[in-house]
Amino acid sequence: MLLELKDVHVHYGKAEALRGISMGIEKGQVVTLVGANGAGKTTTLRTISGLKKPTSGEIWYNGKRIDGTDLHEIVRLGIAHVPEGRMVFATMTVQDNLQMGAYLRKDKRAIAKDMENVYKYFPVLKNRKTQIAGSLSGGEQQMLAMGRALMASPQVMLMDEPSMGLSPIFVEEIGNIIRTINEAGTSIILVEQNARMALELAHYAYVIELGRIPLQGTGKDLACDPNVQKTFLGG
Repeated sequence: MLLELKDVHVHYGKAEALRGISMGIEKGQVVTLVGANGAGKTTTLRTISGLKKPTSGEIWYNGKRIDGTDLHEIVRLGIAHVPEGRMVFATMTVQDNLQMGAYLRKDKRAIAKDMENVYKYFPVLKNRKTQIAGSLSGGEQQMLAMGRALMASPQVMLMDEPSMGLSPIFVEEIGNIIRTINEAGTSIILVEQNARMALELAHYAYVIELGRIPLQGTGKDLACDPNVQKTFLGG
């Protein structure tokens, strides 16, 4: 398994947000986390990326234990996080935002190639590379956040609510881009409010409730599960 969480517990003060999460992702997969607000989805991504330290449990990546590893080292190892709310550098240009994604890299030729690939995924960014990021639309900022993560040349991308607040046409476009990125070889752990789209994209999925995983299976199987349909897919 490329990335695996083993019995991970996470606290915010005395409140336990994750209560023994065990999950994983194989190379080349899209794995989706489905759950209500406050279930622990974002905390799971933040814990994997090093933004939040687990209280107990283990996280393994490429055969190496990484829980407790510094955030920048986790990025260097090949895990990139696209946070909820985009979090672009609003006063910097599009091009500078993308270059920040490659901050830890030294391979200038490979960086230039990845920049070209990002502009192929997101042609609108190429047209606006000298534009200040804060002046982009919400959908364009989401594309920029994804492109910035790709500039780290990750094996695994953690995506937190990429379609939040976007128009239906942008939601469909983001879904297509996620599929394209995955088909190019990047594994993806996806947290997404649009559960129908998320399960359609997923090779495997986990339902999170109150910091635990009561249900898991292929994206197709969970999309057919009556409880999942009733709770997350509108019946």
